[in-house]
Amino acid sequence: MGAVLMQEGRPIAFLSCQFKGKNISKPTYEKEMLAILHALKQWRPYLIGRHFKVKTDHDSLKYFLEQHLSSEEQKKWVSKMLGYDFEIIYKKGKENVVVDALSWKDESITALLCAISILQEDWIDETRSKWRNDPTTQNLIHHLQNDPSMFEKFVLKGDALWYKDRLYLCKNSTLKNRILSKLHSSLVGGHSGFLKTYHRVKQDFFWEGLKGDVQKFVAECMVCQQNKAETVRSPGLLQPLSIPSQQWEE
Repeated sequence: MGAVLMQEGRPIAFLSCQFKGKNISKPTYEKEMLAILHALKQWRPYLIGRHFKVKTDHDSLKYFLEQHLSSEEQKKWVSKMLGYDFEIIYKKGKENVVVDALSWKDESITALLCAISILQEDWIDETRSKWRNDPTTQNLIHHLQNDPSMFEKFVLKGDALWYKDRLYLCKNSTLKNRILSKLHSSLVGGHSGFLKTYHRVKQDFFWEGLKGDVQKFVAECMVCQQNKAETVRSPGLLQPLSIPSQQWEE
């Protein structure tokens, strides 16, 4: 299956994966439904609360929300889509070239992962200015200049301080919140959970208390709070309170 998330004709994200297990033998109609459901789930933070269009090359899917569904499984799929505000539009397969290419990609070709660092030169310059006002960092740099092998995990590259190939940020750095916002709240982060955000941040940066800062930032993210699934069991129906016979009676 393949899907593309677009805004005003410009691609934002791409999705491509294979059907597995019992889904391989399903008819094309159901596979198309599964593809839509998978895309909605994958891009929920971008789609929930907004009206959007789903373009598919399967003409009959335009009416599936209005049709009588033949199986309990199909009803279950539709129930998961009801929280979204969308309309389905038919688009001929030969015009839907991007999605078609994604759905037919050759899985035998070795996948290549291109890791793009978000490190920016102005961020490194800003970090250097904070190091100058931090006694602990200055002491660390001084020792490394005299003996580069003194600390196993810290290294000076030019005039930048790195911890295991990650840019070191001192306690007074104002860059931390911008990094967390960039790697969690932007299109790069996609409002992913704590662990994914944490691993994404620590790939390029290091500071004391990094893990706790990431956990706090994700927990306080308003978009995540508004869209995360409810995990608390429903308390049931409201019950009327008994009428007291006198004042201050429980």
